[in-house]
Amino acid sequence: MLFFCHLLTGFVIGLVLFGLFKDRRVIVFCSIGSILPDLIDKPLGHIILAGSLNDGRIFAHSLIGLMTICVLGIILWKQKGSPVLLYLVPGIISHVLLDAMWNIPINWFYPALGPFVQRYSPDYFCNMFFVEINSFSEWFFFIILSVCLFSEFTFNGRSGCISDSGYDSENSRWYRFFLLCTSFLLLIFGGFVMFSVFQAQVPVWTVYQNGSSFTILGVTSLACGTGLFYRWRVMDRKGEKSGREGVENKGEWGGMK
Repeated sequence: MLFFCHLLTGFVIGLVLFGLFKDRRVIVFCSIGSILPDLIDKPLGHIILAGSLNDGRIFAHSLIGLMTICVLGIILWKQKGSPVLLYLVPGIISHVLLDAMWNIPINWFYPALGPFVQRYSPDYFCNMFFVEINSFSEWFFFIILSVCLFSEFTFNGRSGCISDSGYDSENSRWYRFFLLCTSFLLLIFGGFVMFSVFQAQVPVWTVYQNGSSFTILGVTSLACGTGLFYRWRVMDRKGEKSGREGVENKGEWGGMK
């Protein structure tokens, strides 16, 4: 998968986990984790080790890389009480799954099955730049992610609380509106992709020319849409509860008068 597909997936995972941990940092670090393997392996494999490996799916895409982050995260959590490294883990897992690393078992299980597979990727960064800008799905995910970030940090506040006026405030209603719209767009797009998969047709507008990658694209879109819809439902219930409590409080004050 490409950059914004990974980043949107990490953001949605962080958003769902934020509802559980009530720690806004989980959104940031899940998002970072979702692109961290590429941030490490692409420069390492295609620049530093270009003469020997020339592959961008090596150490940080392997299980031993994931386990290293897990161990360091546990140590940091035990000694400093900070879970930030552990917040990277769900994002990293999503990355290696979207990259279908099971198709490169030698790299995924390194060093158990031997050394990394050497690949020939001439002008990798230049080629990937043109792939990115010509990918319809990447533009789509970029727009969805931009809307999500805008609504999250504009209407949901820095602290993660909607506002002092509660979950039934105008900010909350706008926040839920954007969550619902983006979730529906992702579900519709994912449904269209999966319909094409079942019809054994890969549309000409996609850069993913094999069925397995196109299937992962569809499943990812459906999963992200479901995650945003879950977040909307949680916030909508809180809004309904806040609204009822506001009406009850007004009734009580009216009675006292």
